[in-house]
Amino acid sequence: MKKIKLEEIEKHIGKHKFLFLAGNGGSGKTTFANNLKAKIEAKGGIVNIISMDDFIVDTTLRRNSITTWQLNGEKYVGRYTSCCEGSYFLRGVLPILQALKEGKDAYILPKRSEMQRLRGDANLTIVEGIGVVFLPKEGALRIWFECDKQTELKRRNLRDKNLSPEEIEKAYNLRTSQFKANIEPFKKDFDFLVDTSE
Repeated sequence: MKKIKLEEIEKHIGKHKFLFLAGNGGSGKTTFANNLKAKIEAKGGIVNIISMDDFIVDTTLRRNSITTWQLNGEKYVGRYTSCCEGSYFLRGVLPILQALKEGKDAYILPKRSEMQRLRGDANLTIVEGIGVVFLPKEGALRIWFECDKQTELKRRNLRDKNLSPEEIEKAYNLRTSQFKANIEPFKKDFDFLVDTSE
């Protein structure tokens, strides 16, 4: 995996119709996806964005479910976070990706907005979120985003205004051990690495 700068990603897209963005929370995946979409569409292109967050099982169910994982020989027990494959409704996203590969339109109902049409004739479909690692990798350019703990916590404190800094830190610690155990092993399957630490 080659390390590149954020501004270099676009030149590597080439003829790829799919761009998969994964990495730790707060590393800039969503922001980059939205900025790239705006840039391409300003030139007359068509871009779909699919957030893997829209395919996460309801938080209430995950909070009340227990999972186990191992890291460095130590066994952990805790609730499901976005770093667990079982947290995603993958049977919902896979048919959508297949339809888009076949040039057909598809529709999604994002958690925070109205139903959206995904265009089968789009120049690019960006799929972003931690759960990207659980998707088939064929045919997509895959970019791994990462940032250090200080940057992630700073960005989460700005974004998650309904949580105290202590709650954010506690959630970070739980998610980080699951991330290292369940997500980081997929890092080697990505084409490029972008470090967005401040």
